[in-house]
Amino acid sequence: MRGTNNYFIGILCLCIAFSTIVSAQESTQRQRPVSLLRDEGFARGFITLNPKQGARVTSGVLQPESASGGAEWEIAQWGSRFDMSQNQPAVGKGGEVVYADPGKTVIVYPDSSFVLEVKGREEFGDRPREFFESWPHLYLEQRFDQGTFLADYERLDFNLEGKHLYTINHLGTKIEKRLHTAQLIIQFFVHNKNPHSPGYQKESFILSLPVYDYRWDYRPETKFQDAGTKKTTTNLFVYGPGGEGLWDGCFRGDTVNWHSMNEDLLPHFWEGFIQAKRAGFMKHTQFSDLALSSFVFGWEMPGTFDAAMHFRNMQLMGLPKYREPKRPNIALIIADDLSWNDLGCFGNTDVKSPHLDALAYSGIRFLNAYVTASSCSPSRISLLTGRYPHNTGAAELHTPAREEEYAYFPGLLRGAGYFTALAGKWHEGKSTAQAYDTLFVNREQNGPGGEDQWNHLLDIRDTTKPFFFWMAAYDPHRDWSADQIEDSHRPEDLDIPPHLTDDTATRRDLASYYNEIARLDRKVAEFVQKLKEQGLYENTIIVFLSDNGRAFPGSKCRLNDQGVKTPLFVSWPGRVPNGHHVTSLISTIDLAPTLLDIAGVKDLRTIQGTSFSYLLSRPSASFRNYVFAEQNWHDYEGYQRMVRYADFLYIENGRPEKVLSGPLDVVTSPAYLSLRERFEKGTQPLSGLQADSFVKPPEFALYKLESDRYQQFNLIADEQYPHVLKHLREILQRWKQETGDTAPTTLTPDWYDLDGNRVPAHGRRGEMPGASSKAVSITEAGPF
Repeated sequence: MRGTNNYFIGILCLCIAFSTIVSAQESTQRQRPVSLLRDEGFARGFITLNPKQGARVTSGVLQPESASGGAEWEIAQWGSRFDMSQNQPAVGKGGEVVYADPGKTVIVYPDSSFVLEVKGREEFGDRPREFFESWPHLYLEQRFDQGTFLADYERLDFNLEGKHLYTINHLGTKIEKRLHTAQLIIQFFVHNKNPHSPGYQKESFILSLPVYDYRWDYRPETKFQDAGTKKTTTNLFVYGPGGEGLWDGCFRGDTVNWHSMNEDLLPHFWEGFIQAKRAGFMKHTQFSDLALSSFVFGWEMPGTFDAAMHFRNMQLMGLPKYREPKRPNIALIIADDLSWNDLGCFGNTDVKSPHLDALAYSGIRFLNAYVTASSCSPSRISLLTGRYPHNTGAAELHTPAREEEYAYFPGLLRGAGYFTALAGKWHEGKSTAQAYDTLFVNREQNGPGGEDQWNHLLDIRDTTKPFFFWMAAYDPHRDWSADQIEDSHRPEDLDIPPHLTDDTATRRDLASYYNEIARLDRKVAEFVQKLKEQGLYENTIIVFLSDNGRAFPGSKCRLNDQGVKTPLFVSWPGRVPNGHHVTSLISTIDLAPTLLDIAGVKDLRTIQGTSFSYLLSRPSASFRNYVFAEQNWHDYEGYQRMVRYADFLYIENGRPEKVLSGPLDVVTSPAYLSLRERFEKGTQPLSGLQADSFVKPPEFALYKLESDRYQQFNLIADEQYPHVLKHLREILQRWKQETGDTAPTTLTPDWYDLDGNRVPAHGRRGEMPGASSKAVSITEAGPF
């Protein structure tokens, strides 16, 4: 019997080993690199284009006698006095094929290496090129197949070896760097090829890789708009990474050694896209919209130079991105009134959030993520639409979302085949109900923390579809209801933030807040456990964030970090690297396009945000230069605007005569009342931060975040930062203009006094910011 068991065990082991081998083979096959360039050895010759600048007109076809099939490559000879098609190819003694005219030569050797040579003296004579005068080019070009989308690849590996043969400067000391050089470059043109995008076939940029430039050893990083010449203007954005990191050595002056480039170009395409957006290009384009359109390789000779280089082993290999057989499930968990630094994984050592911490460390934490409003419903509607609050028509608290001008991203997921559901807090307006297959919004059903239906969603979902859950906790919103949880926080053990007073009432208030976070933490753990029990965890993206800062003085309804910075993290087992973090700026308007991008939804025409899905696999990549936020009416009249840039935070307050006390649930809180009592009695002086809720705020404020964690020291008059201040004022003004933000004279007034009592104006609404400019129909997103 034992022998029989051993036999079956042996067979089982063989089967497992075989299946492992097959699985590995399938994995290799499904991610096998593919060559994206055709006829890399130029065996089929070339189509020549007319030398007239910008005229894509064929002037001839040059093919060796051995060639079969149509040529895949073109020779662009812009600005040349000579047309290579007038001279038929010749075969040299070593079997090389020579394509030449008096000013240009292309030699292709039997080993597929090739030489590019330009004789600028033949083109210009001895005179130097003049300003705005065109210059001769010798470009080898190839157009890519339709649908070669950048986002479909894990890597785009470009390989090339080159040797500098010679360069002769016929200008001597008359050379002017801005007008004259011998330059050889590689350029990839990318275009928006998504027919569902408003930028379709309109928006594009060039990735320009330096090979050789007579003027410098390594070309520095370049970002510029290609203006062409006086007669021809491309108006394309060009991004060129610095040459030193691309090549294993320098060509300048070296005519002996071969130098090589072996580079994954995908990060450079991403950086080019980001730099183009920052420069005001690609306004309506997502990275997933971009496809390779053409490859250009060769000389530009804007000066009297003769030069030649030899190349070999040119390849562009794409590693296709592995596509899961099933689209991922998405669970978006949104806390209510949780400041960014009130979880252990974001630095709070008092709060008990072990399960959220573990989930955050299993994925990527975003250390500089910002909501667009420090107010519940405007922030959530902005998240739902990927639009700024004044662009939704619902910039004030408890203003229902409009549907006629834009789409809600859960509805787009539903239309793409997702089962969508909401459980918990719902105050975005009845029109948002159409975005969900089912809603659980009864307060009694959802329980005191708003999480009791989360696991039930997994039981009632449509199992034939991937799911999207909008999981909206009431925790940790006031009033408190979690003080009876096991292992609750002890008031006497807490560190008190510097903007609060250290007394018994405040300690109890803060402990109750932390208890609600702890309850939320345990409910998230229960949901994750059920995902694992149902075999869904590995294919589920979990996104966690808060809608705004905590309901304490100096936080909620403020545009400082305590008000609008959010504890964002993304967990996706096996697809997102664990333990990593992103330092780039992120806005919550970017979440909708990111999740839609991952789900394969292409129609994002009303969304102002930009997908950051690329950062989920490459967390160190760059993203935004700026994030913006606004604060409008929330129980009390208000109009504030903010921009964060680098280490600076700039705030403009359109109502400086009004004290920034906070919303109703703050001014009636024990923590606030403790501060107020001390402020009014004057027996115990308050610090600047503690008194902040009782004194009139500055109209303009500039803060340096690294040295001022709580934004206490206004640098508006500091002589060190006039250029920063000028820049941020201009950027904020541009954002207002481009997105249609307006400051009505009849804003919604206060509905309460500072004792929490209703005033006669209660219930009266003013004009919504952005109404006069019809901001709801604007899709411009402002500076990126």
